[in-house]
Amino acid sequence: MKKIFGAFIVSLLMLTGCNEENSGLDNNKAYLFYSQTCPHCHQAREYISKKYADADIIQMDVATPKGRELLFACAEKFKLGNNLGVPLFCLGNKNLMGWSAESEKKFDAYIKPFLKK
Repeated sequence: MKKIFGAFIVSLLMLTGCNEENSGLDNNKAYLFYSQTCPHCHQAREYISKKYADADIIQMDVATPKGRELLFACAEKFKLGNNLGVPLFCLGNKNLMGWSAESEKKFDAYIKPFLKK
């Protein structure tokens, strides 16, 4: 299923021709792309709401047109190709895909520049 979703995303990227200038992504903002049916997304969102409740993280549901548009832009920016899934974080010049205990550590490091001082 994940590979089919990845192939679908890549096909749409090729058709839409996303690039960073008109992608709608802001390098100064943190994005989380999620699916409401993904258990790993729920874990990531719960972790963020508990540990980073005051962080300004733009959460985008990939089931919406705007969510898909920005997901494609993030995928293009990081040249993820067929290797695309959720949760996917787009954090300036870093990205993080998936969620596990190791992901929590990486996220903690990657989110620092986006936290309010």
